[in-house]
Amino acid sequence: MKYISGEKNFFHLEERQQNRETVIGRYVLSPEIFFNPTSNPNQVAEYGNQPITIEQARKSVFELIEKIINILVRDTTTDQQKKQDCLADLDAVKAQLKKQEPDRSVMACLLEPLSSVTPVSGLVMNLTEQINV
Repeated sequence: MKYISGEKNFFHLEERQQNRETVIGRYVLSPEIFFNPTSNPNQVAEYGNQPITIEQARKSVFELIEKIINILVRDTTTDQQKKQDCLADLDAVKAQLKKQEPDRSVMACLLEPLSSVTPVSGLVMNLTEQINV
């Protein structure tokens, strides 16, 4: 009997093989389509013939950063110089997130001043939780 584990569960492959519509059923039939590394160092996973880049894998984080940027740009209560500094810091965070192994301590230092900017403080807290800094 073959088993595959995942998230505290064991799946009996022979039973799942009958249902080819499930992820496990498709994996049993063609495991190579789920992960087939290529020479691209920015590719973190692959499903079928569609490689997933680091940016795609971290899409929700990049979207949250864009939301913070949009709020900062429209904000009229924050000093202009403070706003420019925050936008530069967010650009640096995005640059870190595009790396294979982002430096979490650098990102924490960059995001710390942003947490004191009232219009975006809640979103910055959410961002720090998502990137585990």
